[in-house]
Amino acid sequence: MANTNFINECKKRANKNRLGKIIVGSNEITNSDNLQSFDIDSGCYVDGNIIGSVYAKCLKGQFIAVPDDVDLIDKNIDAQIGVRYSDTTTEYINMGKYIVERPKDEITANMSQITAYDSLYTNLDSKYICNIDYSAKNKTVSDLYIDVCNQLGLIPATTTFINSTIPIKDNPFTNGEKNRTVLQTVAKIASSFIDIDNKTNQIDLCWLSQSEEPDYIFHMNDYANVEGGKIVCGPINSLIIKNSQIDDENVSIKDEESIALHGEHSITISEDYVLYNAELRQQAINAIWNRVNGMTYVDCKLTTYYGKPFLKLGDKIRIYTSETNCFDTYVLKHQFTYDGSFTSVISSPSLTEQEIRTKQDIGLQEALRNTQVKVDKQQGE
Repeated sequence: MANTNFINECKKRANKNRLGKIIVGSNEITNSDNLQSFDIDSGCYVDGNIIGSVYAKCLKGQFIAVPDDVDLIDKNIDAQIGVRYSDTTTEYINMGKYIVERPKDEITANMSQITAYDSLYTNLDSKYICNIDYSAKNKTVSDLYIDVCNQLGLIPATTTFINSTIPIKDNPFTNGEKNRTVLQTVAKIASSFIDIDNKTNQIDLCWLSQSEEPDYIFHMNDYANVEGGKIVCGPINSLIIKNSQIDDENVSIKDEESIALHGEHSITISEDYVLYNAELRQQAINAIWNRVNGMTYVDCKLTTYYGKPFLKLGDKIRIYTSETNCFDTYVLKHQFTYDGSFTSVISSPSLTEQEIRTKQDIGLQEALRNTQVKVDKQQGE
């Protein structure tokens, strides 16, 4: 999270004090010369799920012109957002590193518009090639994570995470699976979503804020519109890890008291490459349950007056709908726009009922799915 001064400055209307820059090597393209705007789309919600989600951030920029000595094609760029304080000093925060796509038409060919993706994107849909020697019979989910990160060209922020010590005896990915599928599998077992850190450019296994208090509070004068705010997602009170072919090997944990009060809200993980038998599922389930048990949030879409570039995916936010009424939710999608001012559209879509499997012998589209989330929606007051 940015410092308090930066956050407070972002609450103000003084758009002339909003700054932006795109950095290409030693060259800076700023709002004071050729930079018109850029949008950054990020998220940790894919196909109705949070657990196991893999979402590459996308930047789209527009320029008046690009200096002749600046080549953007296939180049690495840094995006930064800044504020100018009343004493005329400035402060910038990093919004990530991106790789510019090759132009596809005349408009993008002259680089007046660019599309760029974060470092996760480049090799995400390349075939996974196993570089792990399983002969020692001592490999774990952590080793699998390190291997796929190497193939993505990314440094993991940590190699110790939930269920990182689950054993893997042999390579489970032998049918031409993509790096995306392997990464989804690890994130699912770790009860996490994938994100790239804006400062370090390291890949990380992240989760929703566990803080009792919100990371940021939106009062009514801080946003233009809020949609939804009525459907409560959760609380999650049932977790099932299963093999759809053999019911006897399914393992589950339920909070019967919560189910009696709220109805059943379950997360079901099925057809996992690594958790292929009841023993492994039992080994993994408690750590996942400890993370998701009681998880609840409110489905909404919020458009701000003044954008919040400092908010991270998974941050807990509190939204006041009157002087006294409010609800808590999480940043699951964030569309940030710089165009001389800051704007944010923050979404917290509800979990949906669908089965997501990773096994590729069930067809390509289903192969990209890896979790089933079944949620009863209850109406809020």
